[in-house]
Amino acid sequence: MAKGWCAPHYYALRPAPECAAEGCDRASQSKGFCNTHYARFKRHGDAKAGRIPRGETQRWLDAHIDHDDDRCLIWPFARASHGYGVTTVGGRYALAHRVMCEKAHGAAPTPAHESAHSCGKGHEGCVHPRHLRWATKSENAVDAMIHGTSGVIDNKGENHRMAKLTEDDVRSIRRRRECGETNVSLAKEYGVHSSCISQVTNGPNWRHVV
Repeated sequence: MAKGWCAPHYYALRPAPECAAEGCDRASQSKGFCNTHYARFKRHGDAKAGRIPRGETQRWLDAHIDHDDDRCLIWPFARASHGYGVTTVGGRYALAHRVMCEKAHGAAPTPAHESAHSCGKGHEGCVHPRHLRWATKSENAVDAMIHGTSGVIDNKGENHRMAKLTEDDVRSIRRRRECGETNVSLAKEYGVHSSCISQVTNGPNWRHVV
């Protein structure tokens, strides 16, 4: 056999070839690609398709901090089911308009403050820095009633009629998960199923909580 080894041991010792996708250093698994790039190749015919370059959303936000057109500035990337733009900050989901508000107007006065839209078009993806301001939850709710959008995201998170967790619970759970606590132990403490804890960190219903 090869170099005195049987085939299984020879191939186990030989370094696995790298993924053929440019810039990827993971091992090749299928047709020359790692599993991730092979899935993209199979779906799109292009191993690099379906992915936004790292840092692209933050660069776009930075480039539009001084946007001064009166019309809404629409988020060109991914949106959640309620229509609000989403991005990632430090590997975690964040609402794009909140990130823009922080960039344009500084940090929120308190963790409870929300990024409110003067245009009422947040659910259409508006992230215009001049349309955003920090507001309390009650102030934002009044805005939503004035704009006729009070039902757009009210069924999300703790406002959902079946919700067993609060937004403060969600923030605490995320911190504790990052410190290594398990879904099972947290679920037992909060009186929910472990899948509910998984939804807090990975699901869409709590993406608005940052």
